[in-house]
Amino acid sequence: MTVTTSIKVLRTVVETMTTSFRYPRMVVGKHLTLPVPPVSTILGFLSAAAGKQITLEDTFVGYIFQADARFEDLEQFYQLEVEKPLVSRSNILKRQQFYMCQLILYTSLNMRPHLERPHHPVFLGRSTDLAYIHDPEEIVLEQRTQVERLGKTALPAAMLQPKPVMKSVLPAPAFNANHGLVMSMPTSWTDEHVRRPIHVARYFFVDHFFRHDNPHFPVWYDPEKDWGVWLHGAVPTTREQQAQSS
Repeated sequence: MTVTTSIKVLRTVVETMTTSFRYPRMVVGKHLTLPVPPVSTILGFLSAAAGKQITLEDTFVGYIFQADARFEDLEQFYQLEVEKPLVSRSNILKRQQFYMCQLILYTSLNMRPHLERPHHPVFLGRSTDLAYIHDPEEIVLEQRTQVERLGKTALPAAMLQPKPVMKSVLPAPAFNANHGLVMSMPTSWTDEHVRRPIHVARYFFVDHFFRHDNPHFPVWYDPEKDWGVWLHGAVPTTREQQAQSS
């Protein structure tokens, strides 16, 4: 266990009764949910709170997602037919959802005014999943190469690549998460009428905690929660934070 540096972050608890994170490009049949929200959903949540588009250039983000249960329900949706005039027809499908959900969100300190007084109603997932924001608090994260609990989040798929310790030793995986889901997902979208992905990256979605111990991939550690956090985006050093606050 090595502590190399620390950083001040804003930790916010977000709760909602139900939510669902639909697989991309899934149109017909039962709609499955991703095990945790993608980074683009988190940035969309922050954009609604800020009243403007928020990207990883504006803040770093890290999060832990937990829910009491996962269930299936019937949901009505509308199919648009390419006709003149435009015609919509309703249909019903099965959709996986989470129940009694909690998101522990880590952002840069400049997100505080947006999270304390959201500009728009905030949702976590679908437009019906109205979320409640608890008071954000400023905490300190430590950087460690070993944590007992990491997961319930989206991690860079690059962490799955083998990292040799020595030339004479066979490569070892970056972590032993046992199982998860690897998928290419946009990090954010344009705000045009027909949205386009700004950047696409490969993520590893994992819905459980696992032990992480790898010097090639240090993670941030929340001592109050006793879990590791992966921060997406550029993370300033402690000196840079001190310069910004002075």
